[in-house]
Amino acid sequence: MKIIESLILKDVFEYINNFIKVIGTFLIAYAFPIIVFNFSANTSLFSNISTLVDVILILSSSLIYCETTLFQIHRNIRDGVYEKLFINRHIEKCQIFLSKFISNLFISFVIFGLVCITNEFLGIIVQDQIKIVLSFRLIMMLILSCGISTALAFMNSLVINDEKNAITYGGSLVLVYIGYYKILEILKITNVVIEITGLTFILVLSILFVSYLLKQRKFISRY
Repeated sequence: MKIIESLILKDVFEYINNFIKVIGTFLIAYAFPIIVFNFSANTSLFSNISTLVDVILILSSSLIYCETTLFQIHRNIRDGVYEKLFINRHIEKCQIFLSKFISNLFISFVIFGLVCITNEFLGIIVQDQIKIVLSFRLIMMLILSCGISTALAFMNSLVINDEKNAITYGGSLVLVYIGYYKILEILKITNVVIEITGLTFILVLSILFVSYLLKQRKFISRY
């Protein structure tokens, strides 16, 4: 546990060192759902409003992972940070993933909390607002999607050797989430258990693929 805490602390200092980029991405991730839910709601993407809310919240929180995971992993591999750690056997690869997941989950819930508070406030003046309904299903969805998006960020940072991986990361987010919820909509599946089970299955597959990439010694190969 101390190793994971140390990795999270290392990430925090890196956030501070890249403060402008991190806070800029954070503000975009925060503003995106606010704009959609209050000022430019387009419900043509999904027939079910709750599905639209789910996808927008997932995609908005996943944006911050560009800085917290995608680019950060790329920089650390490029600079040989992980290479030194692994050679000295200080950490395991799974501990890096777990530390990223924990820090991403915390940041995602901060964004989610701010979005909910702001949405409630704007609801006083915006008549056609899309409401966020807090539920156990929504919380579970955010936790599972955090794991999936963290894994997707890992995949793209390990496969693509420069920060152009942001394009492929964004594409993979759209493909996975909009594709998944579109399939549920086409099949007319509204059962919460099936939705959560499907996200869990995607998470497991994502983690297995990340594990495969890590076994290829990607973390200790400089670009």
